[in-house]
Amino acid sequence: MPLQQLQPSDVTQRLGQLPGLAAGGLVLVQARGLDDAEVAITAVRHNSTVVLRCEHLGPRLAQRLIDMVSGGVCAMDGRTHHISPQVVLFLPAAASLDCATPQAD
Repeated sequence: MPLQQLQPSDVTQRLGQLPGLAAGGLVLVQARGLDDAEVAITAVRHNSTVVLRCEHLGPRLAQRLIDMVSGGVCAMDGRTHHISPQVVLFLPAAASLDCATPQAD
């Protein structure tokens, strides 16, 4: 899966040009503000899995951004998985997540 990092200013132009997105690619969004909610939601709308990283935001702003994206993804029947308090994975409705635990020898 290709990994793409998008900025809010180029999301509408680039989403249609990224071949991995049409096939359900992986998009990394390094959040800088609330405008990044549009980037993440639009990527999920295009059947991409989104990793949203909020380390550069304060706790309140990060929570607000995560809530906004979670609501948009939920409206599209997608799923939200918290990797850490500052990193969240958003899956489109058509995607699945298989969490396998390593087997001990």
